[in-house]
Amino acid sequence: MYQKAKVQSSASEYGSTTAFSQDTVGTIIQPKEQSEAVEAIRQRYHLIQMAFSTKATKEEQTQLEKILERHQEEEGIKKVLEALRTEQLHFSSFTTRTLTKAVENALEKMPEQEGQEQVVAEAVRTVMSLAIREAVNENAFAMIKSCEKASEATLLMTLASVESLMGNVIAPLEEETHMQTDIECTSIEAVSKTLPEKSKAFWGQNFKAEEEKLTADLGRSAQEGRIEDDR
Repeated sequence: MYQKAKVQSSASEYGSTTAFSQDTVGTIIQPKEQSEAVEAIRQRYHLIQMAFSTKATKEEQTQLEKILERHQEEEGIKKVLEALRTEQLHFSSFTTRTLTKAVENALEKMPEQEGQEQVVAEAVRTVMSLAIREAVNENAFAMIKSCEKASEATLLMTLASVESLMGNVIAPLEEETHMQTDIECTSIEAVSKTLPEKSKAFWGQNFKAEEEKLTADLGRSAQEGRIEDDR
């Protein structure tokens, strides 16, 4: 958005004009809507980074493994357990607790033993997919999701890489936008000065109804992390 205004000034002595200047000042400013959107994405990225940077405790890790062990007859769950132990993966507290809770909720909805393994596997896949989607841009997520042969173990390793990236890189997956502010003055002498201003827009993704709970848990996890840090 471009704003321009004319500025006039004059000086007189004994009723006669001795000097006169007419200037045109213009500025390119960032629209308010865009500025608010960038700030919202930046804040969300900070929450994601905080949640993924806080590693799970040994107790949380053990609890997840135990609940998965009870359903390792399902091939996908078995591979997840093998990957967890063989690769010695250590996920964030947020991801570990969310996976555990998702399995518990799935079992509550289907108390019958028959078919439980498949329901648990689907719950694990859903949580891992949503956690990955939370942190990567839409194009990258589409590539992951479109791979029909992506196993639970593959998703697990992908999520581990995403968490590592979020925890160790200041600004991953970022798209820089440059905004230039110009001030031009036109009078007897023309003067032009450029003031660069840089803002960063990060990829973000809003979840739908089923995904909103994960988003809410993310905020709570980040808040708990801040409380622990204060202590």
